[in-house]
Amino acid sequence: MIPFLRTYPDGRRSVAQIERGAEVELLARRFAKLGGRYQLAVMADGAVKLAASIIWRGSETVVEDVETANSTELPQAVDRLVRLSDLHVAEMWLADATDLPRA
Repeated sequence: MIPFLRTYPDGRRSVAQIERGAEVELLARRFAKLGGRYQLAVMADGAVKLAASIIWRGSETVVEDVETANSTELPQAVDRLVRLSDLHVAEMWLADATDLPRA
């Protein structure tokens, strides 16, 4: 299960648990261990905005966001968000490693 902080149009918040395949859930756990979190906003028109954010260099950074219908498209959108967030974090860590001073 992947935890998402869910926000409704009226501002209420809750935690939603979304079940996905083992590979996607593993990527999501790794993202969370690095300080990442997932958000889900239910829009007034019924659309859903998904976002992945992480604390990076002292501030929260949205690394990926996906908008989808609140329908059978949602599970695939979650998979895409998780996979893209994993790639972005890898790129961020690589960028930091290449910024290290040379000996």
